[in-house]
Amino acid sequence: MNLIYYTFSVIDLCRTGGENWVTKSIETHEEANPLLKDFKVLFFDIDDTLNAHGLGLDESCCETLNNYAKSHFVVLLTNCSQKRAQEHGANLMRYQCNAELWPVGRKPNYKWLLTRVLERGWEPRQCAMYGDRPTMDLWCAYRAGFGARFWVQAWARKNKSKSMMDAIKRWEWRQMQSPQVNP
Repeated sequence: MNLIYYTFSVIDLCRTGGENWVTKSIETHEEANPLLKDFKVLFFDIDDTLNAHGLGLDESCCETLNNYAKSHFVVLLTNCSQKRAQEHGANLMRYQCNAELWPVGRKPNYKWLLTRVLERGWEPRQCAMYGDRPTMDLWCAYRAGFGARFWVQAWARKNKSKSMMDAIKRWEWRQMQSPQVNP
């Protein structure tokens, strides 16, 4: 995680309530499918977005990503540890998944994300982000100028953990003020 940009995102969340960060609030990634024709690139946060149980890239997730890859470029963004990223990379190979795994620890650095998108020749407006964290996923994509930001809420509905990280996630969710959002 990029602590400086995370601090900016938290301040912005407190100041704006996340207004305009979310294009559509959805329970699962499939709910956004009717909106995807306008996008060339789909970005996914891995854990808690693709599968609400946080188990990472299993065979089912890779099958889903391969279906998206038939019509879009698919990129996975994560802030996990290097060890966890190696596990994700191994699973991408094991399940022959047609998705790219971008370096860990960069979210929510939207300047880095925008630079990478432009280096690939993609227009930010042709990119869509799926994420569960307002400050890490949605703010980053919003500030990078992505055409859509899909807030996947399945994690909050299923997660009852008492860990500090999960408490922070729940706090972020409560701060969002978008009229489309009902966590």
